Amino acid sequence: MGCHLTKIGIALLIYAPNKSFFTSLWGAGFGLGQSVVLFAVFWSLVGIGYAIYLSRNRPDVLAAQSVVLEEQPELGFTAEVTTPASL
Repeated sequence: MGCHLTKIGIALLIYAPNKSFFTSLWGAGFGLGQSVVLFAVFWSLVGIGYAIYLSRNRPDVLAAQSVVLEEQPELGFTAEVTTPASL
């Protein structure tokens, strides 16, 4: 079930910006829109490539401790460091 939900989420994250952002900018010509789309796609691909590189060559970086904010009504939000095993 989780795998299908992930695929649906990825599909929505690709579909929504494509319909609302990329389509209108691509039609505006290079100076006003196509350059913005190419810039966004390029840096998205760089980010995806970097994440794949880290997952294959430096998995310890992705398994490091993370910060989880927990609400404390009297203080607002405070940060606590947790590990994936303790979640």
